[in-house]
Amino acid sequence: MNARWMIACVCAAMLAASPAMAVTLHPGLRAGLSIAGFQGDFADLEDTRVAPWVVAGPFVSWELAPRLSLVAELLYVRKGASTGPLMYIADAGTIIDTGRARWMLDYLEIPLLVRVSPAPMLAFAPYVVAGPALAFAVKARFDTGLLGRRSEELEGLNDVDVGFAAGLGASFRAGSSRLLVEARYTAGLSDVFGDEM
Repeated sequence: MNARWMIACVCAAMLAASPAMAVTLHPGLRAGLSIAGFQGDFADLEDTRVAPWVVAGPFVSWELAPRLSLVAELLYVRKGASTGPLMYIADAGTIIDTGRARWMLDYLEIPLLVRVSPAPMLAFAPYVVAGPALAFAVKARFDTGLLGRRSEELEGLNDVDVGFAAGLGASFRAGSSRLLVEARYTAGLSDVFGDEM
């Protein structure tokens, strides 16, 4: 059984078991900044750099115990990378335009995380999260950033990116609700592109 199917089976088992437990549900919305980049041979060949993107979507947490929660999210996240400054030079040696090439990869990501908070009732309650994340490709584009060219569709993007997420955060009281502030790292365990790229 490969890693993708193992993670999918674990997610399904946890979701199937949760309704049988006496749990408290807490829905919410998440929005923030995603700083993404490529790793591996492709990144070395193209000399890519990390680039800032956006991530947003709803989530729900199941309170399994006073200090333990299961968090499921449905996030629209843009990943990808950029290059350093590029120059378009005419035959006469004149620089006509400059820009940065960008790979823009949009995913629907479903993290299923375990959240542990040592002191959840405090006004400032730190916590840690970790768990698998499945990202389903929505669209992929490449933008050269030169001469006003429009971005073009990318082919060869794998449909699913299997990853693992871990992070640190804290929740703050905001009236009858709580505000979450979190820093998270998600590592993709699958190749972004197929063998033809």
